Amino acid sequence: MASARDPREVPETTIRSVVRNKLLTEDRCFFVESISRDLRSIEEFCRQHDEAALLMRIHSLRGALLVIGEDLAADDCAMAEKYVHAQGLEEAWHHVEWLMQSLRRLVELHGKD
Repeated sequence: MASARDPREVPETTIRSVVRNKLLTEDRCFFVESISRDLRSIEEFCRQHDEAALLMRIHSLRGALLVIGEDLAADDCAMAEKYVHAQGLEEAWHHVEWLMQSLRRLVELHGKD
């Protein structure tokens, strides 16, 4: 007879995998649309040189990505946020560009059927 497993023993990576799979099956369209909107907003804030709005969007996006288990993209957000805050957009542009590429890859990956 199999014993019941204590949910506290389930590795965090397993929990994140389940969350990610659930997201992909139930909310993939919403996820892709949301990330696409965030990407367009980031591009627009960069064009306008609106660092305050850019930092707020990146920070918010980072939290959302962490919730759904997209840790690597969240790390890209953290790096871009850190350097834009410390150095300004022009000096930290390559970090923001890296983040935008990461977001485009997520949209491409999750947008496929």
